[in-house]
Amino acid sequence: MLNMGAGIVGLAVQLAVFLVVYLLMAPSRGRSVSLLFAAVAGVYGYGLVLAGLAAIGLPWQITNLVCAVVLVTIASTPRARRRLVRSSGGLRRWTSAAWPSAAIIAALLAIQVFAVVITPELSIDGQLYHGPILAQLLQTGTLWGWQSPNQYMFYTDLTMMGGVNLASFTGATVFDNGVQLPHLVILLLALNVMLARRFSLPWVRVAFGALIVSAPVIWLQPRILYVDVAYGAAVATLMVVILVVKRVGAPEMILAGTIAAAILATKPAGILTSALLLVVWLVTAFLRRRGAGGWWAALWPVVVGAAAPMVLGLAFYARNLVSFGNPVYPVKASFGPLHFNGVVDFSIFVSGDRGSGLVDPGRLITYLGSIATGMLHGVAKPDYDPRAGGFGYVPLAVTILAAVVLAAQLVLFLVRRRDDRPAWLWRLQLGAVGLVAATVMIQPSAYDARYVIGPTVVLLGAIVLSSFLAVRVVDVVAAVCALVIAIVQIAWTEANAYPGLHVAKDLRTLGESAQPSTPGNPWGAGSGSSWLPQHGCSTIAIETLGGVKEWGNAEQTMLSALPYSLYGDRLCNLVVPMELAALEAGTATVDPLRSADFLVLYEGSEDQWRERYPEQSACWRELQSVPSSGMFPTGSTVLVNACR
Repeated sequence: MLNMGAGIVGLAVQLAVFLVVYLLMAPSRGRSVSLLFAAVAGVYGYGLVLAGLAAIGLPWQITNLVCAVVLVTIASTPRARRRLVRSSGGLRRWTSAAWPSAAIIAALLAIQVFAVVITPELSIDGQLYHGPILAQLLQTGTLWGWQSPNQYMFYTDLTMMGGVNLASFTGATVFDNGVQLPHLVILLLALNVMLARRFSLPWVRVAFGALIVSAPVIWLQPRILYVDVAYGAAVATLMVVILVVKRVGAPEMILAGTIAAAILATKPAGILTSALLLVVWLVTAFLRRRGAGGWWAALWPVVVGAAAPMVLGLAFYARNLVSFGNPVYPVKASFGPLHFNGVVDFSIFVSGDRGSGLVDPGRLITYLGSIATGMLHGVAKPDYDPRAGGFGYVPLAVTILAAVVLAAQLVLFLVRRRDDRPAWLWRLQLGAVGLVAATVMIQPSAYDARYVIGPTVVLLGAIVLSSFLAVRVVDVVAAVCALVIAIVQIAWTEANAYPGLHVAKDLRTLGESAQPSTPGNPWGAGSGSSWLPQHGCSTIAIETLGGVKEWGNAEQTMLSALPYSLYGDRLCNLVVPMELAALEAGTATVDPLRSADFLVLYEGSEDQWRERYPEQSACWRELQSVPSSGMFPTGSTVLVNACR
């Protein structure tokens, strides 16, 4: 109940941040840029504040209340109130004029929300560690004191931190798998800003944005507990800010730093990307502020503006440094004389098909090859992790539309013989290509579509910018065609890819025992979680091999490898890892047997356990056997504590 109330307050805070930032910026920055920056503040900025304070022990539930008080205080000051009232009239006028673009975004979101509600969390990584991270954040409120069945739960994960409100405001796992929905909106708003230099009509810009985000690898992500749309939206947004935003004041300095920090805090693979784009931003902002009174006066405000959010972006890394002596745990890495122990060898991310070293121009070839694969053959692996070719035919559709528009413009120019050509935005296009190329060269797994969502979105936006003649009717027809293609692409994805809407239709026909074991499944509980109590919260001890140590944890069963289902529909169950050998040797830091309600053992471990702990085992009765499966060859035995 506490989390539910805190989640409602948090959503109100995020909405208030969005409105306040927009209303304060719109009169001087324009609507498109203000909308984008307001969304960045309400999503990434809010998440960074939660993470930074959680790293020093302040629960996110308390932070929501503090933020609410601060916002009310700021909005109550006479100066802020006057500015908000003055800007609200402009917001009403803009809303009445921009309803077509708002309707397109609302329609896209409605489809995604419907998918989130009727399908449970079905991704592997979501059940492996993103979901358990979310559960730990809801339970502890901070980044400390986690009980972790596997080591992957210590990846930096700003997306789950910022998603605690969506996961908790209903009091159940209804929107837990929809934490990336706001990032899809940010992606559309970034494209809206980028294309504003080319199209004057907002709905035309959003129509082309809808086509770009209809790519399968983008479209399927907002309904699962992954972070690639959140990561890609941050990368694309910072690129757009670097390319398009010419005025560099305090809001731009802080919010650009916020985006760079979001890239850093969303996944460890973003460390180099964040550093690269931050350096480019600092140089760009400095050059645009050269008239501010000397080079130092132009530079230091930009550095300070970026520094504060970047410190917040280090929250997860600081926690890992204190806990494991390795800021990028569970990744094992070496940088010169520094050696960080972990369980995931970083070299696999910068070798083989993923590239060679931290910087590899050869990744450009594999990246373009992946795009070409989709353009020629469509999506070969139609699911949320499609690898090569994951953008499908969307890049081809964007390229053909741009070519047709140019051809139509050329014909009209020859017929009309009028010199009303706008300036070709070749500098903007060249800058976009340069940023994309530089980012791809340092991005591990550049062939994997979900790792390069941000650069690809910017590249496709640059293609749409191609124009040498302003003809509104051509642009309108092209936008309508873009919408039609987007609708067709979305319909195909929902009908053929996993987890499209067709999956919910299939789940309805399955018996309860065949349902996926995942919290909040509206079609029933699978065999791996059907034994969980429907009401209340429980403590569940689960056998692991080694627990979370320097060398990691060997997952062998469905429940220890994918523990998300054990947290229950309210994500309130306490899941405690247990290693029998450690208990026997007396080296375990936690003895969950004394307080646990349930005990999950590997198939065949029960006799060994009862032999080792005859007194404690007398209280435990077998409740259910969880069968093995093709992916997880070892089954489990569930025991219930009869002495409690």
